[in-house]
Amino acid sequence: MPVDIIDVGSGNISSIVHCLDRVHVHSRVVNHVNQLSAKVIILPGVGSAGFFMEQLHKYAFVDAILEHVNSGNKLIGICLGFQAMTQFMEEDGGVEGLGLLKARTVALPQAKSHNQWEAIQLNKAELAAKDYQAEFRLTKKRVFSGRVFYNHEYGVRCLDKRFLNMPISPDLAPFSAMVINQQIIGMQFHPEKSQASGLALLKMIL
Repeated sequence: MPVDIIDVGSGNISSIVHCLDRVHVHSRVVNHVNQLSAKVIILPGVGSAGFFMEQLHKYAFVDAILEHVNSGNKLIGICLGFQAMTQFMEEDGGVEGLGLLKARTVALPQAKSHNQWEAIQLNKAELAAKDYQAEFRLTKKRVFSGRVFYNHEYGVRCLDKRFLNMPISPDLAPFSAMVINQQIIGMQFHPEKSQASGLALLKMIL
């Protein structure tokens, strides 16, 4: 069973495919909405929020993503793909997001860029508490602990109590590193750039 990776020309697609290959998960790069068929969709994104949402609308992915989630399937957003799940993104003069979680994407304090590694820990019990079950069950590890890589100037401020909401760091506590509920995972960091930690985390959530 493959994972579908949406490609609208704004993501580290080849790096994500490589990571999935390394954890033995087959993936398909999808650039046409009619190709979507997997139970798990990955929505990666880098660059401009305005361009990213324009592309999602242009290729009819917005309605397809919402239908996918409403049908009970899983969606994993990475970096800008995570930010696009929110109701509103402040970048580019203000851009409406997918509205999948009660959250806004706003500039980091002092308009700084967060380009570094941060510690993160995830326990399978936390996933279970949100009724999240991995599709492929790639690891028996109960706890993931490692460091993941960030590269962003905007961050997600999530107020949605349906989600497990993990902060980036003490300095950036209002901003989400990762959110999780039964069907949706959003990650501000780049698992595909996080070396062994990124692979270990993907094994836990896939």
